[in-house]
Amino acid sequence: PGIVQLETFTMLGEGLSYDGSSVAFWGAWGSETKDVTLCCPSTGNKDRRDYCLNNDTDTLCDGNSGCVTDNNPDGCYQSKTVPVNQGVFVHDTCSGETRLVAEANASNNHTFVFWNYSGKPPGSGNADESDAAESPRYRSAAFVALSEGNAVVYKMQINNTTVGIFYATQKGKNNFVSTPVIETGQNCTDLDPLAVDATVQPLLVESLAIERDSFRGKYLAIAAACGAIVNEDDEDSDEGDWGGIYLTELRKSKSKTGKSERGCKAPKKGKAPKKGKATRSLAKEGQQKFVRGVYDENTPV
Repeated sequence: PGIVQLETFTMLGEGLSYDGSSVAFWGAWGSETKDVTLCCPSTGNKDRRDYCLNNDTDTLCDGNSGCVTDNNPDGCYQSKTVPVNQGVFVHDTCSGETRLVAEANASNNHTFVFWNYSGKPPGSGNADESDAAESPRYRSAAFVALSEGNAVVYKMQINNTTVGIFYATQKGKNNFVSTPVIETGQNCTDLDPLAVDATVQPLLVESLAIERDSFRGKYLAIAAACGAIVNEDDEDSDEGDWGGIYLTELRKSKSKTGKSERGCKAPKKGKAPKKGKATRSLAKEGQQKFVRGVYDENTPV
């Protein structure tokens, strides 16, 4: 739905989530592209920040780029090209069908592609470390996690300031309906009641992360960072005053044992086996409950 039948994939993401019979992935189609501006990092490792500003040959500097900060006074940035038409898909290895879960296009201006400036600047680090590591550059990735073939969690850039984690369930044969689980800008106390500042005001969610195995059965695990950006002069700093890994229950497992049903059943009369009924979404905006773990330094993990 929403894709011209004759279109073929022009790009595929390498991050795959496989549950034993279906695989979720990111893909793009068509020839339309757009440029995105990626500001050189203003927080994090100082050697890496300096490399982007002073040594990376892909870096451009413009005071009107929107990237000017105290640590980036010249507005240095890099420009990358991304496909306009992109989406999250699920491919059923039993039936051979590929279904669209969520779509980004010119009308909604969403994207599933995220960028991170990573690598080891030459000559940085300890004297005994090797310089064989790859130099810093912007790397892209899309994040999707699959559970039981018909439920998908994905990360999406909603607009210039907001990133969300979404939960999609299959409704009918080809349609998926997405529900927001959590977004940047929300109160961090939605995740963790202890995520407050010195005045007991809630910190705000600043970044979110999932991995391909984050969603298994009915449980979703995410990582989140909350709060204000720390002192930019601290070369070992990371974003956020509060961070953690959190677990929530999204759905009822369709397996009676509570475990994911994996593998393809033998087809009857040349037909693909019928899939289980779509499960009811338990994720409702403002009602999602997360559980924080309790860490005991005397108990081995």
